[in-house]
Amino acid sequence: MYLVGKVHRDDGDSQRYISESIYVDRNSGHVVGVRVLLLKDGRQHKTHIPSPIHIWDIAKLTEEYDKNHPQWN
Repeated sequence: MYLVGKVHRDDGDSQRYISESIYVDRNSGHVVGVRVLLLKDGRQHKTHIPSPIHIWDIAKLTEEYDKNHPQWN
């Protein structure tokens, strides 16, 4: 659960997100993460992104972001 509350930049849209929760998807059996858009001023957007992404993707993106922006995490 160390990824909850961590910031990452999505390599698809170059936006920053923060991981809100992690759970096992009942349909696929995959471990996925729910995330919310992080606004330019550091505030979190009010709504979650509707489709969760695989936890390995969040882990990879978080690791890359940590290397370039250690102050955010």
